[in-house]
Amino acid sequence: MNAEYIKKNYGLDLFKLEQLVQEAIDCSDQPKQAIPEPEEETFEECTDFADLSEDETHYFDPVEELRQCGIAIREALIDG
Repeated sequence: MNAEYIKKNYGLDLFKLEQLVQEAIDCSDQPKQAIPEPEEETFEECTDFADLSEDETHYFDPVEELRQCGIAIREALIDG
């Protein structure tokens, strides 16, 4: 199977781990960007939040997550 086949038949993108690691390392050089959190939603009809995933209950910033991964990778590479 090649990447085109998988994309066409399954709608999935393939990534090389080396590219993802390098992107995270490159992103770690960027300063943290202040992004305002969205207004808190009210769930008047909901009473049980136990089955919600973490990203449904908390604000998630993928750029900051990538930056944090890059910092961790860089520290691991430096520490050996």
